[in-house]
Amino acid sequence: MRQFWHIFLFGSPLSELEYPEPENQRVKEVIRGFSAARLLVEGRRDTEGDPYVEPAHDALVWGWQKLLAWKQDKHQQENLVLQRQLAVVAMDWKNQQPENFYWDSNPQNWWQQLVKKDQQKGLLWSRNPRLAFLKQVLNSPTDNWLNKIEVEFVRKSLRHQVQNRISLLGVGILVSTGALFIGFNRWNQNQQNQIINLVEDSKRKFESNQQLEALVVALQAGKKIQLPVIADTKTKITVIQSLQSILYSIKEFNKFKKHSSTVTAMNYCNDGKTFASVSDFSTGTINLWGIDGKLIKSSQKLNTEVISAAFNRDCKKIVVGSRDGKIELRNIDGNLIKTFLGHKFDEVTSVSLNSDAKILASGTDKGIITLWNVENGKQFWSLQGHSKEENGEGNPKGSVVSIKFSPDGNLLASSGRWEGTIKLWSLDGKKIATIKDKNDRNRFSSFGFSPDGKLIVSGSRDGIVSVWKLDGKLVQKKKNDSKSFSGAMINTLEFTPDGKTIAFSDRDGNIKIWNLDDTEISTIKEHTSDVKSLSFSLDGKTLAGGTSNGNITVWNLVSGQPTIKFDRRHVKISFSPDNKSVAIGGFKFITFWSLDGKQLKKLEVPSSPPSLEHTNDVDSVSFSSDGKVLAAAANGIIQLWNVEKDELIWKIPSNGINSSSSYRSISFSPDGKTLATPVSSGELELLNLDGKTRLLLKGSYVHYGEEFSFSPDSKILAALSDKDNIIKLWSTQNGKELPSFTVDAEELHGVTFSPNGKVLAANSGGNIYIWNLETRKVLQTINSGRVNSISFNHDSKILISGGSDIKLWNIENGELFATLPFYASIVRYSPDGKILASINNGTVTLWNLDLEDLLRRGCSWGRDYLKHSPNVSASDRHLCDDVNPDFF
Repeated sequence: MRQFWHIFLFGSPLSELEYPEPENQRVKEVIRGFSAARLLVEGRRDTEGDPYVEPAHDALVWGWQKLLAWKQDKHQQENLVLQRQLAVVAMDWKNQQPENFYWDSNPQNWWQQLVKKDQQKGLLWSRNPRLAFLKQVLNSPTDNWLNKIEVEFVRKSLRHQVQNRISLLGVGILVSTGALFIGFNRWNQNQQNQIINLVEDSKRKFESNQQLEALVVALQAGKKIQLPVIADTKTKITVIQSLQSILYSIKEFNKFKKHSSTVTAMNYCNDGKTFASVSDFSTGTINLWGIDGKLIKSSQKLNTEVISAAFNRDCKKIVVGSRDGKIELRNIDGNLIKTFLGHKFDEVTSVSLNSDAKILASGTDKGIITLWNVENGKQFWSLQGHSKEENGEGNPKGSVVSIKFSPDGNLLASSGRWEGTIKLWSLDGKKIATIKDKNDRNRFSSFGFSPDGKLIVSGSRDGIVSVWKLDGKLVQKKKNDSKSFSGAMINTLEFTPDGKTIAFSDRDGNIKIWNLDDTEISTIKEHTSDVKSLSFSLDGKTLAGGTSNGNITVWNLVSGQPTIKFDRRHVKISFSPDNKSVAIGGFKFITFWSLDGKQLKKLEVPSSPPSLEHTNDVDSVSFSSDGKVLAAAANGIIQLWNVEKDELIWKIPSNGINSSSSYRSISFSPDGKTLATPVSSGELELLNLDGKTRLLLKGSYVHYGEEFSFSPDSKILAALSDKDNIIKLWSTQNGKELPSFTVDAEELHGVTFSPNGKVLAANSGGNIYIWNLETRKVLQTINSGRVNSISFNHDSKILISGGSDIKLWNIENGELFATLPFYASIVRYSPDGKILASINNGTVTLWNLDLEDLLRRGCSWGRDYLKHSPNVSASDRHLCDDVNPDFF
């Protein structure tokens, strides 16, 4: 009971000698025993003071050796100091105990008690470094000298210490969370800013004709937005639009550089897997490439100044003409097979091999044409094919600019640079025909045979591209528009393997594609320098070009954007519910198309009487909710088709004759149970699927599909009324008219519900009105310019308008997300919102809005460039490693 020795030194209040049981009982027995022996004296300090106990005489203490030993023990001395401090603080803490109070009592009273409670808490030793030692004393089974008040005080202090730590931890977590939140917001905003910067950089690159570089940057933006970035809708649409615009316009498919000078000749090989190229002058190099742009082999064994070259069809042999009059036949490895001598000091300006590479033709700067036997190197014949007279600049007029065999190898054609003629020769050296432009100033700079050998296409120094029959009769011609006269000059030209299209290049660096079936010419811009040689792939889908600075570029001529063209302007459209196809109504037929622009099938609609056959337009098409049935209105007749069986289910009128043309539109309800169609009076008729009338909604004034719309739950039908500025609503259950919407507009053209059923939108000539259906208040009035059609996307967050251009709007605040600079009479979203269809003048364009799909297509397009181009960084080379690019 060493904890009591201090009594004999100083005395103690009895309140300090209360301990937890059973220790408390032992203390009382000791005090009673010592008091009975008159060793302790009990009493009070004053009349109102607490009872206390103290030794009867100090001599008792100094004479007690055991107590002296305790007192002199250093550890016990420290405990004594701690105990006396603890006793005072614990008693003060106990005395601060607030009284019980009720919240409905006097506010001053409970406020005083709350202050007292706070003051009491402030006395606790929760931050005292000696609390850890007191915790050991408290938990000790033998050396616990704490009294009852001290035990309570220590326990409260320990509990308060834990609470403080938890509070500090909570504050720390809160601060850390706040810091993380702020940091994430900053990081997220920084990521979005980087994405926008990438999109802008991609746009600049594409505008400067760096198409593949632009695609790579757009893919970077697309991949970055897939990171844990909380991108706003506008940023997402910006990225989608960037990828979309590039993929729908890009022609560059691959490009690489391995030549240090002009690429004189190029040739796609017959194996369809490789193509070959050769450069000119003393640095002449022969390269064989895979169609993916991988360099298979390269040879620099041409120790001559190459000024003309030609490959045979399988690319195994190449013939080169030099400045010193020498002609060499080499294999693709550059090894010399044979040398042809005979032009002496003339420059060999053009060479050509026939289809089996057994005959060689050559032309010189002096106008001499020679035919050679490849096997023995001897001449079949040589003649002055073109004039050797000099022009005003001291150059021979008849310098052979080009010499070529016909595809069947039976004819030879040659052209003199300043003569303005193309001459056709038989293989025995007889001239068969001369092609000459009526404009004597036209000087041919290039020409080529059509694949069937029946036509010759020529390009002139004046920029005229002409198509001729072999007898010299002009078939058609085109003027190459250029910024300058010299820039219009045609460098080289080439037919596609099917003979339907011509590609030609000019000195301004442009490559142009001329479809001979029409007058359309599209332009591919080569931004580095002018293209000197061209070659089409065997399927005609890709074109390779070699430039004067040694670059090779491959262009893919297949459009990445599905476009469906019709002969007539009147076209209607409906997406299938499964998002796999689209039904398009045109003239006499309903055609079904996949979303990549491939026709699947077509249905012929009932025709009008012969006198009205010119009106056989399909005015409306609508899929049922399960996609198994299609409703259509054509020739004033409404009809229902079984899509799977291609069978007509019924038509109204049943006889298929309706000269009044009363039925011009029809639409399925979203649940697929009801059909709505305007009748001749402008009222709306609701039909069951058997074609029988269920309800007639009076008071509308509707003729076309844009003028009425079902709510998503099929319970409400909204339609324009007979008054221009009112939208009426009816219950489709009982035909009861519901409260209408009034618009401050001269005329409304269309109305539609959002897919979530919370919003109604209508368009007038220049405005779009958006209402909240629950509050019936106008959410937005958007001044959009001319609007022909409107449509919501699948999640009801975006409204698209079609008119003088196509615009995407934020329905929450009316913000313009994006603009597509294309006219549209009708716009429609696919049910999943991934495809946007627009119609303009009989052409249906399907716009891809699916970021994942656009990334796959972009990676597929740029796959070979990313893999083999030396211009791609190490990180970008792996940009599409996690994307499956199985498209092209």
